[in-house]
Amino acid sequence: MKRIIKFFKRFTNPKIFRISMLLFFLAIFIMDNHWFGQQHLSQVTEGVGMIDMNIINSVNGIHNQLGNMGNEGRLVYTTLLQLDFLIIITLGFFQIISLLKMVGKNGLSSQWEYLIFLPISRGLFDGIENVLLYIATIIYPSKNVLLLKVTGLFIFTKWIAFWLTIVVLLCLVVVSIYNLIKKRREEIMRTDIKIIGVTASARKEGLGRELVDYALNGAVLFGAEVEIIDLYEAKLEFCTGCMDCLELGKCGQNDKFEMIKDKLYKADGIVICAPTYCGTYSAVMKNFIDRLGLYEHLTSSLGEKYILSISTGGGQSMAKQTAIQMSKALAGGPFARGYISGVMGGSYRPGDEVIAKRVDIRQRSLNKAEKLGQQLVEDISNNKKYLFQNIFSRLLSKLVLRPVYIKFIMKNKKKNTKAVYNNLVSRNIL
Repeated sequence: MKRIIKFFKRFTNPKIFRISMLLFFLAIFIMDNHWFGQQHLSQVTEGVGMIDMNIINSVNGIHNQLGNMGNEGRLVYTTLLQLDFLIIITLGFFQIISLLKMVGKNGLSSQWEYLIFLPISRGLFDGIENVLLYIATIIYPSKNVLLLKVTGLFIFTKWIAFWLTIVVLLCLVVVSIYNLIKKRREEIMRTDIKIIGVTASARKEGLGRELVDYALNGAVLFGAEVEIIDLYEAKLEFCTGCMDCLELGKCGQNDKFEMIKDKLYKADGIVICAPTYCGTYSAVMKNFIDRLGLYEHLTSSLGEKYILSISTGGGQSMAKQTAIQMSKALAGGPFARGYISGVMGGSYRPGDEVIAKRVDIRQRSLNKAEKLGQQLVEDISNNKKYLFQNIFSRLLSKLVLRPVYIKFIMKNKKKNTKAVYNNLVSRNIL
C-alpha cells in the first residue's frame, strides 16, 4: 500500500500539476481565437491525421443542415457561436486567474478549486473542435493547410493536458483519502508505550542478546520507552509448587520475581528471548514461566499484552519453533488473551563469521529484529487485534476450559483461589 501511495504522490507534484494546467489553458485560448479558423471544410478532408474523423463527420452534418437554413438561420446560428466563444473565453479567463493565484503556493489545497472548473469546461470543450472547424467553413473559407495543422496540434495538446490533469486530480483524491485515514489513525495512536525485554541467556555478547537490543532499539525509534531484564543475572529460585500465589496473589519466595512480574504487568509489550536447548527454551526461561505459573494462567494477567518472541541456536527453523512455544506460553489465557506481534529464530554466534556469507545473514537477522521491534510498537499504537490468531485454541478455551476454571475458582474463592477470585472481580471478569 505504501508503494502505491508513493507512486500516486509523484503525480501530485505541484510542478507537474501546473505544467499540465498551463498547457490546458493555453490550448483553450489559442483555440478560442478565430485566427485558427481560416480553413475551408474541403481542406479538412485532405488533411490532418491528428483530427478525429468523428469530428469531421459531425462538421459535415452541421454543414449540410446549415445549407437548408437560409441567410436568417445562418445569421442566428453564427450569433450563437459568437456567444459560445465569449462564454469559453470568459471561463478561461477565470481559470487563468485561479492558476496565477496558485503559483508560488505550497501544498495541494489550492489545486482542488479546479474540480469546479473541469466539469463545466468538459461539456464546452467537446464542441470546440466542431465549432472551430464550422467557423472555418462559414466565416473564413480561405485555404491554409498550415493553419489547420497548427489548430490540430493544439487540439491534440488540449486533450493530452486535459487527461493529464484528470490523472493528477485522481491521484490527489487517492493521496488525500490515504492521508485522512493516516491522520485519523495517528489521532488515536498511543505515545506512552512501555516495552520490556526479557532475556534468558548466559551469553551477554551472544546473538540472542544482540537481537533483543536491536528489537528494543527499533521500538525506541518509534517512540517507546524500553527496559531490559536479564533473567540469568536475576537468579530466580525454582518454583516449589506451594500454590501460595493462588491464595495470596504473590510468590512466597524471597527473590526478584515479584519485581519482574510487576514490570511485565505494567508494560504494553514484551520482547522475550531464550536460546534453544534440547529442542525447547532454556531452563532459565522455563523456570521463569513456571514461576508465572498457574496464577498467571487463571488470572490471564498478561492478557492484552503484545508479545515479540525470539530464540537462537539449533538452526533457524527449530529456533523459530522455540520462539512460538514461548509466545504461546505468555499469550494464552482463558479470560484474556495476548497478541503475538512477531516471532523469529536465529542460529549464528559471533565467531561463526569464518563461514562464507554468515556476516550478511547475521546482519539480516539483526535488521529483522529491529523491524519486528518497530512492528510491536505499531501494533500497540494502533491497538491491532489479531482476530484469527490461535482461533481454535481460543474457541476451545472459551467453550470448554473457561467454564471449568470458573467453577473451580468459585468453589475455592474463600481459601485456595482467593487471590485469583479477587483479581478477576477487580477487573470485572467475574
